[in-house]
Amino acid sequence: LDLDVVHLNRLVKDEGLWTERDDERDTLVVDLDAARDELGAWDGIVESPLAPHFAAARVVVLRCRPDVLEQRLLDRGEA
Repeated sequence: LDLDVVHLNRLVKDEGLWTERDDERDTLVVDLDAARDELGAWDGIVESPLAPHFAAARVVVLRCRPDVLEQRLLDRGEA
């Protein structure tokens, strides 16, 4: 596939798309409205456990880490 990938956790941190820090869980609380606005009519792949909170034309659920899948495909000669 020739699609761009956005790693939502990275986007949230880089663009400040969060409302508060949850110190107990050592994580950021995502501002979903701001993240949706930032993505707009994104035409690509969103990688995140939060992806179900966003509209999608198609959904793919991976059963391994994306980098592991990528390496497996490269090892098989997939482009």
